Amino acid sequence: MWEALDRPGVLAILDPKTGTVRRVDLRMNVLNYRWSPDSKALAAHGQSWDTHRPLLAWIRAADGHGTVLDTIPVFAECDFNWSPSSRYLAAVLPTVAYSDDDFCDSDLWIYAGAGRERCQATDTPGDAEDDPRWISERALVLNVHRCRGKIPGPDSVRVMEFAPSR
Repeated sequence: MWEALDRPGVLAILDPKTGTVRRVDLRMNVLNYRWSPDSKALAAHGQSWDTHRPLLAWIRAADGHGTVLDTIPVFAECDFNWSPSSRYLAAVLPTVAYSDDDFCDSDLWIYAGAGRERCQATDTPGDAEDDPRWISERALVLNVHRCRGKIPGPDSVRVMEFAPSR
């Protein structure tokens, strides 16, 4: 639920059973968010009120407490998606951008443990990954655009498998 308080883009969580509204305790304007499949958490991409930098955050639905996962190096759209069990969050973080929402270099990161654990899954200069989609708890697919200057090359699809932490 979006709640217009002092600022636009402030996220609040509504409990439909009780009608209780919980404000998210992060100082950020939320641009987009995604609920986890188990509805216990949200991932959110937005802009910090203090630094004006783009952020990726993990938010507990029960109390609205948020943890900043990463500061995104450039101003561009951030793609993210939850694993089927809600244990992992895959996020493609842009590293080089030519204009708003037009990036030509990005890397895939995997977050776990409410953001306490993170792993860089790709480090691919010149490739722009996007749209990570989980196909199992241990594998996901993502689109890859090979960039040459500002003109993206042909698209391909990459399957990534990984060994989850214990």
